[in-house]
Amino acid sequence: MSTIVIVGSGPAGAAAAITARELGFGEVLLIDKSRFPRDKCCGDGLTPRAVGALGALGLRTWIGLQARQSRVDISVGSNEPAAIAWPRGNHPEFSAAIKRADLDHALHERALAVGAHEVTGRVVSVDTDRDGRVVAVVVRGEAGEQKVPCNRLIVADGSGSPVGAMLGRRWHRDEMYAVASRSYVHMPEIDSDAMRIAILPPTTPTDSMGYGWVFPIGYGWANVGYGEMLSAKHWTAGSRMSARELHERYLDHLRLGGEVDTPEDFASAPLAIGGLAGPVAGPNWVAVGDAAGGIHPLTGEGVDFALETGCLAARVLAEGISTDLTARWPALLRTNYHNPYAAERFIVRTIARHPNVARRIVPHLISGGWRGQLVLASSAGLIEPGDTGLIASMYRTTGAIAGRRGVQAFA
Repeated sequence: MSTIVIVGSGPAGAAAAITARELGFGEVLLIDKSRFPRDKCCGDGLTPRAVGALGALGLRTWIGLQARQSRVDISVGSNEPAAIAWPRGNHPEFSAAIKRADLDHALHERALAVGAHEVTGRVVSVDTDRDGRVVAVVVRGEAGEQKVPCNRLIVADGSGSPVGAMLGRRWHRDEMYAVASRSYVHMPEIDSDAMRIAILPPTTPTDSMGYGWVFPIGYGWANVGYGEMLSAKHWTAGSRMSARELHERYLDHLRLGGEVDTPEDFASAPLAIGGLAGPVAGPNWVAVGDAAGGIHPLTGEGVDFALETGCLAARVLAEGISTDLTARWPALLRTNYHNPYAAERFIVRTIARHPNVARRIVPHLISGGWRGQLVLASSAGLIEPGDTGLIASMYRTTGAIAGRRGVQAFA
């Protein structure tokens, strides 16, 4: 019998497998529908928080060989971008831009190297006992179906989370969600030391809250993407453009500033954000990463949350099979992430509801000084509980207020 079964071998699942093996679990089984290496729609940008988490998983040397950036150039609308250095603190002082296919492959190989085993196939059903405990998963692969016994399960199969849905997990799209698209573009004149982010407040009633990015991945290439925040509950947009149309519109905006070659490998995907998914646990199973809805509402970045929750899940499961995770796991996630995500959701809602006000105020917050540092540190999740100072204090106060008033995350 497998000690731990992990469905999904992306960053969250691989991090769980690596940590479980390092904690001494004898049998760790990784199930993924695809063979590695494989691509996945992603912005490819890793915050310093994600870079630090990868280093802790044994990939510090590998990370050192990838494209890295010391700053983020942020613009609002048509304003000139402000160059903001990554804040100093407990995290590395640089970000990284790595193709998702390469990142996932490196993590997957690391998991196999420390002793995890893999099965390629799609989980088509989950068997539970009368107490709701998962006892087996049925995997359909090239050789047919097989039933895999399971006494502990980690669900790490992405925002859509088919396995989570089998266990009752729902995605609260009416509250807020995102749709993101990306392509790879050759940009010969790109500044390889800077990530570029464009905040694009709505300009008409039919626009949504949008943001664009250019993340250099090396050799003059960049991941260029566009994301939009949507909500059926908090604001209403008119008939929206398709993800590809929005993506092309952002590319046209970039072409005004210089040479942009024909984009390649376009892809788009909906994203569960801000902890707006649940339930995320049962008696002997937990959801991690995108399956738990843990993508940052302000940035659309979710690799840091995926890596952290994958590691945390393995540690919690190490406490013993008798531990009921139904309440314990969501409580842990809320302790670590509820207030920051509530603050980010509040900011996104405010910008979307009051675009005229946002266009006047937001540019004043984006600067190379302390205001820009506050924006960057908070949106990238770089403020830790023990951090002191004005930026950390303002961040925690906003999160505490928004957390009391907002929707409970991971519920």
